[in-house]
Amino acid sequence: MKKGVIFGTLAGIMLLSLTGCGNSVTKLTCTQSDEQEQGTLREDMVVTFKEDHIDTLDITFQIDVNDEYAEYVDELEDSMKDLIEQYEKYATDYDVRTSGNTIRGILRVEYNKLSKEAREEADLNDVTYDSMKEEMEDSEFTCR
Repeated sequence: MKKGVIFGTLAGIMLLSLTGCGNSVTKLTCTQSDEQEQGTLREDMVVTFKEDHIDTLDITFQIDVNDEYAEYVDELEDSMKDLIEQYEKYATDYDVRTSGNTIRGILRVEYNKLSKEAREEADLNDVTYDSMKEEMEDSEFTCR
């Protein structure tokens, strides 16, 4: 009887360790690029899910402004900073920087570090890998 319990326990532990004990982690990577007369915008988004709920969200973008529109780089940088700062209460890290005609930005959200109020307001509780992928692909991102 004791051996059966021990073997049963060992088998259970082995099964849990092989299946990850429900702590499955998946990543969704989506990209989008848009080329216009004024320049090129590239956006990358990596969403990490734990147990099919958002754990982290990393968004990076790069805008390469064509030389003919270089005089607007500062104005565009300010607009991007204003846009990113709207999400400051959700972000654990964010930044917008310019070098020459290139504007780069990052926004990182770590769901577990959000306040209860920010979590409720962000309304990410029901976002799953599949729903996020569908939404991003509907917005013309390429996801894998």
